[in-house]
Amino acid sequence: MAKVDAIRNEAMANGWREARLYQNRGRFRFPCGEDYGLVCFVDGDERIGEVTRQSIEIIGPPPRESVLRFYNPDVEQPWHRTNRQERRFGRAEGAPEGCEPGMASVKTAGTH
Repeated sequence: MAKVDAIRNEAMANGWREARLYQNRGRFRFPCGEDYGLVCFVDGDERIGEVTRQSIEIIGPPPRESVLRFYNPDVEQPWHRTNRQERRFGRAEGAPEGCEPGMASVKTAGTH
């Protein structure tokens, strides 16, 4: 908990909620779901690296020092599409299912 306490002010200034840092109970068994806070994922031999609005780095022990990121589900992440991107690349807002941008509707001629 001391490791999370050390970055608490910086995390809160970056938009993290206290529950995202300290919560140790969730609706599902650990580690499933996004209810568990950072304290549940930082082991004794790991350290905390860069703290940003979108994520907090968890750095593994030497010699490898692998980096994991604990993501903030309360803020927009780079892999989430915005409405503008959806209109450009996905189904346009209000368009019926199956009508994707750039796809022509093909009607087959009926036989008499």
